[in-house]
Amino acid sequence: MKIFVYGSLKRGFSNHILLEELGAKFIGKAIVQGFTLHDLVYYPAAVMTDNDSKISGEVYEIEDISMLDHLEDYPEMYDRMQVITQYGWVWIYYQDAPNGRIIPNGAWLEK
Repeated sequence: MKIFVYGSLKRGFSNHILLEELGAKFIGKAIVQGFTLHDLVYYPAAVMTDNDSKISGEVYEIEDISMLDHLEDYPEMYDRMQVITQYGWVWIYYQDAPNGRIIPNGAWLEK
């Protein structure tokens, strides 16, 4: 299965080691339309929108999503759904209504 990551799981960020430990294969960079990115201080959250907003991230192929579900506190904190990218259908974790400020360019940079 494929997963789209846009925050701390990206290469060079604090939780990327989990993807390495899971043997995830990097597929490529991607843009997902229909989401805004919210800065929740230590991590971001994608929120579905009905406009042309976009977020940027990376796509990985993984065999088992359960460890990522645990990290993302699915389904309590984040939900997940499949969206289409140039690499086909991928899973994305999102929230319904976080309180963080919107990141206008859709790209999260860890602090």
